[in-house]
Amino acid sequence: MGRLVECVPNVSEGRDRGAVDALAAAICATPGVTLMNVHADPDHHRSVFSFLGPPDAVEAAALALAARVVETLDLRRHRGIHPRVGALDVLPFVPIREVSMDETDQPQSPLELLIILAALADEQEPAQTIAPKFTGRI
Repeated sequence: MGRLVECVPNVSEGRDRGAVDALAAAICATPGVTLMNVHADPDHHRSVFSFLGPPDAVEAAALALAARVVETLDLRRHRGIHPRVGALDVLPFVPIREVSMDETDQPQSPLELLIILAALADEQEPAQTIAPKFTGRI
């Protein structure tokens, strides 16, 4: 067994079992990845997936999941106890074996951010930061 990374994405869907299953199928379709758990919570209207595999396979599964989320979820109708930032608002990568935290904690490049913002614009979704505005005062 070689290098292993776990990914634990959170999506804003916890009530429609068909949608949750479709999201899980996107992960499972990636060779080398094992879907370990799916927890769907109808009250919070969120699901948490946990999958594991070699870093490249886990990255591919995460991208496949993100694409399926964009195709499947409509947040204009979303209501739930848990606050949400987006349809796929948490996507952590956890080093498990022979992978350092530095390899899993890389921010998006400017090009990747541009692609994300372009996809939001195509969907006519307003983009905004959740970070507080910096005033320059401490």
